[in-house]
Amino acid sequence: MTHATLRLSSSLRGLAAFPNVLCFSPDAKLLAALSHEWKVAIWDVQRGRLLHLLDAPEGEFADNATLAFSPDNHWLAFATWNI
Repeated sequence: MTHATLRLSSSLRGLAAFPNVLCFSPDAKLLAALSHEWKVAIWDVQRGRLLHLLDAPEGEFADNATLAFSPDNHWLAFATWNI
């Protein structure tokens, strides 16, 4: 599947606010998202099931934050900064 043919086939529920940072795990089985309310949600992509909803440490702006999975999918890193 290429980016040109990728389509959204279902909705992922769990965040009250619009997600502004998205990150797929290396094996594409997990999707993490950070919302403007400083919540991080992690979903099982295939099942569309919310696995975790976490509070993230607040920074100045959520769009200055980032998420990244470790190569083995066992860790999720979060980073932001304050002015």
